[in-house]
Amino acid sequence: RIENFSKYATIVVFCCSATGVLLPPYVIYKSDFVYDLWCQNGSNGEPCCTEDCCKDGSSYNRTKSGWIDRITFTDLFKKVFLPHAKRLKGRKVLAGDNLATHFTPEVIRLCEENDISFCFFVPNSTHISQPLDQSFFRAFKAA
Repeated sequence: RIENFSKYATIVVFCCSATGVLLPPYVIYKSDFVYDLWCQNGSNGEPCCTEDCCKDGSSYNRTKSGWIDRITFTDLFKKVFLPHAKRLKGRKVLAGDNLATHFTPEVIRLCEENDISFCFFVPNSTHISQPLDQSFFRAFKAA
């Protein structure tokens, strides 16, 4: 449902576990500011994880370019992935593309401290190897 035409670039980042648990989306606007109006009625609870780690629902940020950068990736990692991963026992694996924005000292440190391995896809292969592209988004685009 389109409610506002004032934003001309928006990225929505999705994280999903191997068991099919969907974490709350992380929305990045192309803007100098994030307005309160843009952060209303985001996903909270079903179909996303309903555990306490995800109780705050969708997270929002902005970049001047509209693309994810080191600051927004670190924020996404800390707000969306890490709280969920911390409640899981044992070694965790985060799979993603090998974008330079993922290689921040803070994210690497947090991975080491929380028993998380960051597994990267082969460069230029995410359209064929990224699990959400192959499962969820392929069906979504076809529909």
